[in-house]
Amino acid sequence: MASNAIEIFEVQLDQPNRVFYPGETVSGRVKLHLKDDLKIKELRLECRGEAYVNWPEYSGSHTRYHYNRERFFSTMAVIFGEGKNKKNGMSSSAFISEGSYRFSFKFIIPDKYLPTSFEGRHGNIRYWARAVLERGLGKNKIKTKPAQFLIGDYVALEDFEHVSDPVIEEDSRTLGWSCMTSGTLVIRAEIDRGGFKQGDDINISLLVANETSRNVAYTEVSLIQRALFVGVEGGKTFNDRTVCYVRKQGVLSGWEQDFPKISLAIPPTTFPTLISCKCIAVLYFILIKAKIRGKFVKDGYLEIPVVVACSDDQSEMQVQQSTQTRMTFQNPKRRKGTFFCITGNTSLLGSPNSPKSEYFKEDENDKFIYSPTSRSFGSYEGTFTDIANVYNSRNGKVSRGKYSISNETDNTNVTRNGRVKLVSVV
Repeated sequence: MASNAIEIFEVQLDQPNRVFYPGETVSGRVKLHLKDDLKIKELRLECRGEAYVNWPEYSGSHTRYHYNRERFFSTMAVIFGEGKNKKNGMSSSAFISEGSYRFSFKFIIPDKYLPTSFEGRHGNIRYWARAVLERGLGKNKIKTKPAQFLIGDYVALEDFEHVSDPVIEEDSRTLGWSCMTSGTLVIRAEIDRGGFKQGDDINISLLVANETSRNVAYTEVSLIQRALFVGVEGGKTFNDRTVCYVRKQGVLSGWEQDFPKISLAIPPTTFPTLISCKCIAVLYFILIKAKIRGKFVKDGYLEIPVVVACSDDQSEMQVQQSTQTRMTFQNPKRRKGTFFCITGNTSLLGSPNSPKSEYFKEDENDKFIYSPTSRSFGSYEGTFTDIANVYNSRNGKVSRGKYSISNETDNTNVTRNGRVKLVSVV
């Protein structure tokens, strides 16, 4: 079986813990170790960014599942095999010989707006790369575990309107039943602005007027993060998390209490406000709660929406990258992802003079496969068809049979001839 022949098949990123930004390059390698020869159709790399939500809704014995998906980019590059364009000369199947292989790659992240990586209870925003072995019709694909990389977005207060204006909110509610009321509870709060940065302090002026017959046990002010998930049919659910809170004393019945300055410190690592994804949003609001003593009574609540943006500690490079991203986002023509695959000898993968190909020098300390096929065509350069025609005229016909991958490791030749080949722009 094919799975028994594979001992190691994985994707490793060079910087798995780094936060990337649009337009930057993610690099890594595919490691493949075979205990036996393996017949495949193609080996390809996939890089994808998408948001996905899924949650159940229970109604008695019936369960309904809501889901949604938004794809930001999807890029594929064939390392070897048939592929979509059949320009690399492989037939419908190929053999990979027993041994160890390493295919290095570079991926340029699309230079357009991309939402920040996010993990939530009912959904996530993820960016990842993986390798796939296509075995042919009727056979299962063999996939590596996705290697995730993080995408960051510099969220600035300038991206939102009216966040510098003071905010004043008030809530008044009557406690008790309609036939027997116990008075009115009034909560009035004021903040100097509606937008804050990571690490800032939120200063709140609060007034609680307790005109009810019950005492207020305590007053609590919290910063709440609300992750909102939207299904494809419009269904919504959310998950709230307390970021930070401050608890103050209560208010006796018939009294009012003024809290002139309550300070909430926003942690520097707080996730910024996210409203650019159609199925996931991350929102913030200040929740003021007046806890009423006794049973069967509703507490007093007041919510004030706020915006949390990135701090000024972000590097200048990130700020410049964000500016370029916003400019690109306004342009209807956006660049898509680009894959580069590093090989030892690229003579069978295209001509260096081709306008569609780009070459870069290879790191001489890295080792790559020497040639994508086991057949040798001397020092000819060009497409596979051109090389085959030259070979036909000089040495007779070339068999169009199956080709196998060679695991030669002539480091001298690799260092001299190794280049980075532009495999696919999709």
